[in-house]
Formats: sequence, structure tokens, C-alpha cells
Amino acid sequence: ELGEGGCLIAGRDFFGAGRILTLDIQLEGRMVRAIAKVLYEYRANGGEIRSGVEFQYVSEENAARLRRFIQDRISRGERADSSDKSSIRRPTS
Repeated sequence: ELGEGGCLIAGRDFFGAGRILTLDIQLEGRMVRAIAKVLYEYRANGGEIRSGVEFQYVSEENAARLRRFIQDRISRGERADSSDKSSIRRPTS
């Protein structure tokens, strides 16, 4: 799931609520980088971990790219998911 304000990440590990992440999201061959905060996490059926994150910072250019991607998907009656694999990096601290 992907929206202008955040996204739902599926994976194998918990990040920890409140954690700040750097997200590299690939949209139609272009990279969108966002700084996001983990708001909640849960274990879904099948054991997959899902983390709801809120974007804290996205550059104006990347925000416009994200907005166009979502609007395009919605206008075609599709879900606004990133069809490509996204990269999520834990911050180095």
C-alpha cells in the first residue's frame, strides 16, 4: 500500500514503532527517497511483518513524482502499490 503520506511495508523483521527509516522506493524505474517514521507494526497471516510508516520528509521533486504515480494508478482503477521492489535501510546510529 502506498499513499502520499506514507506506506505499508511487508517484510520479515520488526523495525520498532517510532523508528526513523530511510526508504528508497522504486516507481516505474525511478527512485523516490523518503524519510519515514514507523507508526505501528503487526504480524499478518502467514507470519509476515507489516509496518505502517508515515513520511516525515520527501523532497518536492519526489513528492510530485509520488503524487503523479498515485494519481495515474487511481485514474486507471488500479491500486497505488509500488510494483517494483523497494529498498528499506535502517539508519546508521
